[in-house]
Amino acid sequence: MLLNEDIIEEFKKSLTSTVKSIGKSESIEVNFVQDKSSIDGQVINLIEPDIKTLTNKLNYMRAEADSLALEIRFHKKSVHDKYLSSNDLANGILKAVEQSRIEAQGSKTFKGINENIFNKHKIDLSISNFQKNEETEIIKAFKYVSYNELTKNNLDGKFNIYKNIIKKKLGSKFNVFFDELRKNLTNQEGFAQQLQLILNELGYLEQNLKGDQKEPIDHEDNLENEDDNQKNQSDQKEGKMETDHDIESSTQDSQQTSSSEGDQEIGDDSINNELDYFPNIKSFDKIKDYKYYTNEFDEIINAEDLCDFKELERLRLSLDQQVFSFKPLIAKIANRLQRKLQAQQNRHWEFNLEEGYLDTSRLAKIITNPTHKLSFKKEKNIEFKDTIVSLLIDNSGSIDRKSVV
Repeated sequence: MLLNEDIIEEFKKSLTSTVKSIGKSESIEVNFVQDKSSIDGQVINLIEPDIKTLTNKLNYMRAEADSLALEIRFHKKSVHDKYLSSNDLANGILKAVEQSRIEAQGSKTFKGINENIFNKHKIDLSISNFQKNEETEIIKAFKYVSYNELTKNNLDGKFNIYKNIIKKKLGSKFNVFFDELRKNLTNQEGFAQQLQLILNELGYLEQNLKGDQKEPIDHEDNLENEDDNQKNQSDQKEGKMETDHDIESSTQDSQQTSSSEGDQEIGDDSINNELDYFPNIKSFDKIKDYKYYTNEFDEIINAEDLCDFKELERLRLSLDQQVFSFKPLIAKIANRLQRKLQAQQNRHWEFNLEEGYLDTSRLAKIITNPTHKLSFKKEKNIEFKDTIVSLLIDNSGSIDRKSVV
């Protein structure tokens, strides 16, 4: 069991490093949750892995992480928000096709990512079930068809059904539309403009856009637009109610997840819960004015005055006996705490030296051309920062001493 947990921890550590490398940002925060994967600014939430998942869906999890990391690298929320409308279907299509643009741009940069995401879409298509909600199926159709056309990766199976849906809607403009999108693959602004034009022709956009309310888009059929507006307003109200419900449920799920993780893993601090214990900035002035009423009845005793050396040895022996069975757990938690608190240590090397460690990366040149000299490297001496941890234990009369031990 302990070996499996170590494997999971190493995988999570490796995945976190990969996400930060792909996203080109050290400020990315990676969390592992019980719910589905998501992204919020610089925070990426990935599904908590287990041994069964690592065995059967290792590359799928990597693909999810790759896709979210690419979104941080190639996507700007400010640009995306400019092209949002009050039509939920149009916004869903915009988000789906933008995600395909991100994945296509990343697939051209990283071949490994291209293969991971391609296989992920094939798996998603194989288990995808057609829903009665027509809008959901249209969004999925735009998602898979745009990915296929932008990457030129050939999806099959149920993909052909989705492709027929989009071909039926776009008609003769199918190839022209995706050709224009491919030209703007690295230009999010131009890409969104081209997508907005086709959505407007399909009648998915309302007159007033969120990003440009002063310049309404003219439509030919005013009567149809009035009906669409009424329908979309009712859909928007329902969508808002569903969103509020989702926010409440996600909040409850996150609270349950944090509490369950706290019970399972001793020593993992919940930052969100501890923030409530700290005073607000507004109350700092009041704290400075605080004065104790009297210290007449206070009693201060030094620790060495409470018991002699023999008593300390006896208590130490008693403690060692009680925690003997917990030594593996203590070692694991100690290592985890050390990784969290340890100061960052960057190693630097000097290359092309006459002596030191053999530079194995240059051996291939020596084999192909023996006239090349052996190259050595040497690590630079750098002072590493130490991390000091202080523990303050409240063992006053109001605290149960047995629980402390």
